[in-house]
Amino acid sequence: MPAVDQLPLLRVSEGGRRATLEISAGTALELTKHDALLCLARERGLLVDQRLVRALATAATEFAASGGSVEWSAIVAECTPAQHGTDACIEWHERIAAEIADADGLHQEADGSIDFRNRVRFTKVLENEVLGRLVPATDGVDGHDVCGRNIPARRGKKLMENVHATVRAALDGTLTASRDGVLSLAKGAVSILDEMEVKGSVDFTTGNIDFVGSLRITEGVRDNFIVRATGDVTIHGLIEAATLIIGGDLHAPMGVAARGQGAMIVDGSLETGYLNGLRGRVRRDVTIRRELIGCELIVGGNVKVERGPVLGGILVCGGSLSAESIGSDGGAKTTVAIGCRPMEARRAARMSTLAKELSLRLPPLEDRAFQLQELGPNAKACEKEEGTEIAFEMAEIHRRVRAINAKRRELLLDMGLDRVVRVEIQKSIFRGTTLKVGTREVRFDTTIKGPLVIVWDESRELYIRIGSGTAQQLREVAVVRDLAA
Repeated sequence: MPAVDQLPLLRVSEGGRRATLEISAGTALELTKHDALLCLARERGLLVDQRLVRALATAATEFAASGGSVEWSAIVAECTPAQHGTDACIEWHERIAAEIADADGLHQEADGSIDFRNRVRFTKVLENEVLGRLVPATDGVDGHDVCGRNIPARRGKKLMENVHATVRAALDGTLTASRDGVLSLAKGAVSILDEMEVKGSVDFTTGNIDFVGSLRITEGVRDNFIVRATGDVTIHGLIEAATLIIGGDLHAPMGVAARGQGAMIVDGSLETGYLNGLRGRVRRDVTIRRELIGCELIVGGNVKVERGPVLGGILVCGGSLSAESIGSDGGAKTTVAIGCRPMEARRAARMSTLAKELSLRLPPLEDRAFQLQELGPNAKACEKEEGTEIAFEMAEIHRRVRAINAKRRELLLDMGLDRVVRVEIQKSIFRGTTLKVGTREVRFDTTIKGPLVIVWDESRELYIRIGSGTAQQLREVAVVRDLAA
């Protein structure tokens, strides 16, 4: 006999994305007729449209056909998602599109258009050359959830106002170069530029500099200003306590007087007159004509101080070190780390952090997967679907973690094989100097006169050769301590 106290149930998912009708076996057929189900839908606040009407009619027919003896469950309504507008973009001319598509890290859409908003790129063009066509943004179409609530569409971002006067834009969207030069897409603005030269200093008359390509500054960079460039940079004057982010090499013959406040990141090599109080990172080699004083500097390659000391601060050197002296007569605390690969170590650390972050996502997924497995055959269709999605997500996390860890192990192995230890000092290593080599710390309590060379052998035992004498173990003239002990 039908259980009249059992009622059909309409479940609306969080956010109104879908509505699921559940009818228990034994529910009275009168409660599952089409009109009754429509009343239930209206009570739950669902938007009654043709799709819902047809779905409820199907539910009523199928449940009646079963005689009410079989449990019935199905999704009867789903939201209509918003169709977001597309951002304005440029469909480049074939030649330019080919060059841009070859650019490292730049994504080309299937239709040939390229969204360059998150990437800076330039290429040489000629006057009156057709660059491409500007495709306008679209507004998009709003959607709605199963209750009829509006899901707003995101409008596409416009681009027309970012076309510089050096680029002509026709009514049909055709873009043409107004002069010979470089096509620059810096900060989403389309313009034609030559290699940039700043006449004078970077100061309040110029503001901060952010340029795509090579840059030349005829004077210096004043306190607290920022210079960014993707190519090589030459600065003829003094660099004060400024911030520099350079994608290529930096040539600064006058020097850097950062006074403990300036910072610098150079993805190429650095050549300069002197460094004072700088915090920074240089991916390749550093060559300094005079002194390196009070800096916190990480260098991926070799460091050469031609006619001056390394005095105070911390220097991390991935290659060899050559200087007139390290430290000072007054015993200034100076720390030099060698025999490491700082850039690769940073990358390995980032990979380790990423693997841990991914792994932290697993426990909640595993708990939920266990809960769903416990349901067994009683699991609903949506719960089975959720279980499948969780299993896929967990498998993807495990795959990514394995790949990251494998790459990290390979990187660490290469780091161990490529490490270099070579320190050449012309005059002295003064007392107060600390040399860090891997897990070992070498402390100089007395001044060692040069010229001298410090290296390690195949077994990575540290040796020092003073003048033309024979090599001796470094521990005979300095205190060597294993930090791992």
